[in-house]
Formats: sequence, C-alpha cells, structure tokens
Amino acid sequence: VAMLIRTSSLLYDDRLRKECLSIESEGHDVQIRVVERENESRTGVTDYGISYHSYHLRLRNILSSGKGLGLKAIEMYLQMIPGLLRDRPEIVWVHNTAFIVLVPLLILLRATGVINQVVWDQHELPPERLLHSSVLRRLYRWVNFACDEIVVANDERKVFLKERDLVPPETH
Repeated sequence: VAMLIRTSSLLYDDRLRKECLSIESEGHDVQIRVVERENESRTGVTDYGISYHSYHLRLRNILSSGKGLGLKAIEMYLQMIPGLLRDRPEIVWVHNTAFIVLVPLLILLRATGVINQVVWDQHELPPERLLHSSVLRRLYRWVNFACDEIVVANDERKVFLKERDLVPPETH
C-alpha cells in the first residue's frame, strides 16, 4: 500500500500512524510517500517501523506560502508518479483534498492494471469554494464515486457529504 500524503510532519501525524499500523496488521506492506513542511528529500523508516520517502518541492523555495499552489501541486504529482509506475503498488491510499487532480490519473492507472485499488482518505471537508462551484463540485463527486473506497474522519463528515450526494452510500 502506497500512502500519499501532505502533512506537517510524519512524527506528529497520529492518524497516519494508526492507519499504517492497522493496514500493516492486515498483512500489507505499507510505504509512505510524503511532502512535509520541512520540504526535504529523504528516505527512511518512521519510529513506528514504516518506510517512507519525503519529497523536496523546489517551487516552495521560489514561491511564497500560499502562492502558486497549483504549480506546487503539479510538482508534487510529477515527483510521486514515477515511483508509483516503478513500484506498482496494489493499493494507492491518497490523503487530503490536495490530491483531487491526481486521483483521476490513479483511476486511469487502475484501469490499465498498474494499480488495483484507489482509496481516498479525506482528513478534512472539501474547501468551501469547491462546494460552491458547480464544476468543481461535479468533479469532486465524480472522483469520489470512481474511487474504490472513500474514508472520512468521522460520522458527522460522512453525513455532511452523503446529504449532498458527494460520496457513495458505502463510504466509511
């Protein structure tokens, strides 16, 4: 299972740690591919025994915080995709709504047999501008329904998304 995430720090992301250990306990090999606030490229093993690769985004050094988010996202995707094509993980577990543009590519990789499943774990509710734009809302809904599984953080978020018909009925 390849876990794709953008987080402030692997050290303090308890939800990721719990998910990794739970998935590993089911017999899966778990690898984390992460962009952290530190913005350093490194490979290692977390203190809970899961291997990871952290990416360095050059555009973060050029563009100030909050600027060029689309370009930074594209750079992140371009760094992660070659490893997925090389390693061909059975499951790609995507975190954060920041990966919304990458998920359709993962669905295409699933259709071509490169990967078997796409899981989108949404830590937070989608941004307000996504919910208020009919085009972005339709894209978000399509992506959610095309994934093999959607995971949300709690029942309140699940109800919120289901009431708006943004996630499949079987969402966890």
